Amino acid sequence: MLTPPQAFISNSTGSQSSAPSPTDSSPRPGDSTTRASGAGRQPAKTQEAPDTVLKRQRNTIAARKYRQKRLDRVKELEDALESMTQERDDLKLRLARQEAETAALKEMMRMKSGQDSGSN
Repeated sequence: MLTPPQAFISNSTGSQSSAPSPTDSSPRPGDSTTRASGAGRQPAKTQEAPDTVLKRQRNTIAARKYRQKRLDRVKELEDALESMTQERDDLKLRLARQEAETAALKEMMRMKSGQDSGSN
């Protein structure tokens, strides 16, 4: 029997590399075909202890609650940002109007004082 690298070499054409490609998905000796649960995990037990099941359910509920709370907080902050941005824009506009009014009044005062000093 050929080992996987030898089988690859014997089945390959002359133009291909003799090293197996990273996308080669053929099973290797010693590889388990039942790794769907993920690497590093122990095989799922058919029967878990009731306290473990309860703990897992509580954790799932707590995680869901935390994620929702986080989303609500982000929404709250986005709303506050929008409100503050609108208030800032309104204040900028108000300031520009008051500065224009102040400049106009100063000009009127300057013209008035110029007329008073010129008539004496």
